[in-house]
Amino acid sequence: DGLYGRALALGAKAGTSAGAIAGAALACVCYRRGIVVPWRRIVAHVFVPVGWAIAGGAIAGLVASLWPPSMLRDAIAEYVPAVDRDGFVVVWCTHLGLYVGAVTGLAVAVIRGVRGGREICSMLDGSHERQEAS
Repeated sequence: DGLYGRALALGAKAGTSAGAIAGAALACVCYRRGIVVPWRRIVAHVFVPVGWAIAGGAIAGLVASLWPPSMLRDAIAEYVPAVDRDGFVVVWCTHLGLYVGAVTGLAVAVIRGVRGGREICSMLDGSHERQEAS
């Protein structure tokens, strides 16, 4: 019930909200194409933005731990004790990387839906499996 527990609870809430938004965006893309997609399929494809988020967070955290941005360290010097600054910078950059990755992944999924026409929507609703079977 300490700081780590509260941080995990907040992250779970934010992640759930982001997943719902990503699913709604994918549903809108397909709905505009006249295809009704079962939510099970949308949930399965929401992992595209999640994968991008994890990659973005990992890369940003690694970069921040190897080369901490001095501008950010200087900006927080007044508010964060010196002993905590490196950790704060890594966590902040990881957090930023998670969001940038998630937004990028959602954009990739939506662009695939718009550019690919019915392709992504048919993948979501399972009609491509029926075509391959015949």
